[in-house]
Amino acid sequence: MKEHYFPYFQPIINLADGKILAYEALARTMENDRVISAGHIFHGQQYATSEVLEIDRHIRRTALQQLAADNSTDNAAGLMTLNISPTWVDRLMQDDLVPTLRMLDELAIDPQKVVIEITELAGDITKLKRLVKEYQSHGVKVAVDDFGAGASQLDRVLALEPEVIKLDMHLLKAAVKGGVEANIALCLTTLAQRADSLIICEGVETEEEFHFAIECGADCIQGWLYEPALAGFIDASTTVKRTLELKQRYLSRKSDRYLQSQQHQQLFSQHVSTISTLIRQSGVEQVLSSPPDIASMRELGLLRYYLCDAQATQISPNYDVCAAGVFTDDEPIALNWSHRPFFPLLVAMRHASDDNVLVSEPYKDRCSGKMCRTFGCFVSENMMLLMDVLVEDMILFAAGTA
Repeated sequence: MKEHYFPYFQPIINLADGKILAYEALARTMENDRVISAGHIFHGQQYATSEVLEIDRHIRRTALQQLAADNSTDNAAGLMTLNISPTWVDRLMQDDLVPTLRMLDELAIDPQKVVIEITELAGDITKLKRLVKEYQSHGVKVAVDDFGAGASQLDRVLALEPEVIKLDMHLLKAAVKGGVEANIALCLTTLAQRADSLIICEGVETEEEFHFAIECGADCIQGWLYEPALAGFIDASTTVKRTLELKQRYLSRKSDRYLQSQQHQQLFSQHVSTISTLIRQSGVEQVLSSPPDIASMRELGLLRYYLCDAQATQISPNYDVCAAGVFTDDEPIALNWSHRPFFPLLVAMRHASDDNVLVSEPYKDRCSGKMCRTFGCFVSENMMLLMDVLVEDMILFAAGTA
C-alpha cells in the first residue's frame, strides 16, 4: 500500500541570489499513468489513521533518502522542508523519540538541512511546543505553514518561535487584488519580520503575485511561476536568470511609483511653503479663509488643512476642501495628535529650517477611506500647518485593482 506513494519536490527560490535554496517534499501517487497529488489521503476516509501515518512516514523517509543520496551532487538540495500534522504530534508519548529525528540519524543527514513545516490548526499546543523545542535543540528548523489561514496561528508564532513562516497562498492570491486581505497580509508579514522569521510566499503563479510577495517582505518564493513539484533535484542556478528578470521588472515598476510620488510631493510641498510664508506675513485668518491656488491644490488631492500648536493640539477648525469650496469643521479643535507617528518627527525638525516641509508615510484617511499623506511645517515657534492630501498607495497590487 505505502509503496504507491512517493515524494515530489517543489523548489523554493532565494530572492537574494535567485538560486534554489530548498525543496518542499510533497506527497504524490499515480493515477491513469500520470502523477497526481496525494494530499487527499490525509483529509479523507480512504485509509485508517494508522495507515495514513504509515504512508506519511514512508513518504518522509523516501524524501530524506533522496536528500542523503543526492547531497554530494551538483544538483544537491540545500534544505528540505517536510510537512508534519499536529494531529500526529498528539500521538507521541512524552518520552518517545521523534521519528523524523531517528530518520535523520539513521541516514546521517545534517539536521540543519531540514525544515519541519507545522501544518493545520489542530493539535495540542503544549505537546506541539515540546516537539518543536526537541527539533530545534537538534538543529532542525521549524516553519509555520499557511500563516494567515486562521487567527489561532498567531498563538503558534508566539509559542513556537519558528525560524520560517510561510504565508497562506489563498491569502496571497486575494491580497494581490488589494482591500482588506492585502492589509491583513502586510500586517502578518510585518509581524513575521519583527519575529526575525524567514518569510516564504508559496503558491506564486503570476508576476503580479511575485511583485506583491516582495511588497510583503518575502525572502523566498515558491510556486508554478518557477517550477511545479519535480521528481528530483535540479541545478540550483536554474532559476537565477528568471529571478533577475522578474526583480528587474519589479524594480522598474516600483521606482516609477516612487518617482511619481516624489514629483507629487515636490509640487505640493511648494504650495505648503507658499502658504506658510503668507501666514507669517499676513496672519492666519486671512490666509486660511482664502488660501491661494486652492483649485490647484484640490487637483493635487488636498482633503483638508488645519493648525496645531507645538504640542500637536489642534487650534483651528478643519478646513475641508471639495468641489463646492472650503468648509470649516470645529469638532476637531482641542484634539491632540501627538500619538500619531508623524508629529514627533515634525516637532523634532522644527528648528531645521523655516520652510522645512515634512511628509508622513501613506495611511488610510478615516473620513474618505482613501490613502493620504500629511504635509506639515512650522509657521511660527509654537504653531504648525498641516495639510492632508490624497495619494496613490505605494504598494504594488495587480493592475486595475486597488
